[in-house]
Amino acid sequence: MMQPAPAGAGARAGARRRASRPGSDEDLAFASVAELSALIRSRRISSTELTRLYLQRIDRYDPILRAVITRTEPLALEQAARADREIALGASAVPCTGSHGE
Repeated sequence: MMQPAPAGAGARAGARRRASRPGSDEDLAFASVAELSALIRSRRISSTELTRLYLQRIDRYDPILRAVITRTEPLALEQAARADREIALGASAVPCTGSHGE
């Protein structure tokens, strides 16, 4: 009899299989946190690049959605750049989740 996979195992396995960057920014924007973590860990995308993508989406969609109260773009970019520097130095934490990729 097969035992069920641990909770979250499918997402982790999917993220490991899909360590290549999605073909479009739209696909990237809707990637799971596990997939984004794998892309950042494998350096196929930087935290700064991902942050800029989401800031652009806020520019595009917030006039319609009106979901953002206070936009802190300089802080977001500063934190993303810091995460990129830490990853370059070998930090194991994945910045978009605060986890170690699991």
